[in-house]
Amino acid sequence: QQALFRRCFERALRTSPTITLRGALRVEIGADGRVADAAFEGATAEHAALVECVVKAARAMRFPPFAGETVTVRAPLNFGGAD
Repeated sequence: QQALFRRCFERALRTSPTITLRGALRVEIGADGRVADAAFEGATAEHAALVECVVKAARAMRFPPFAGETVTVRAPLNFGGAD
């Protein structure tokens, strides 16, 4: 999955060579393994295209099905600087 996010960042670098983004990706995963919702927390309007790409990639992810209710995962995502 990380490769998909990296591609989003590389695309953003083409138009904004100094772009950095720090925040967290929140993903809700349903029992069927599909992403029910995804959002990036901590972004500003200047990061809109990068965030849109990351969220779209997150929504396309699939996980193994599991028994139980929807699970919410929050993971830090940092682009730029030493990344």
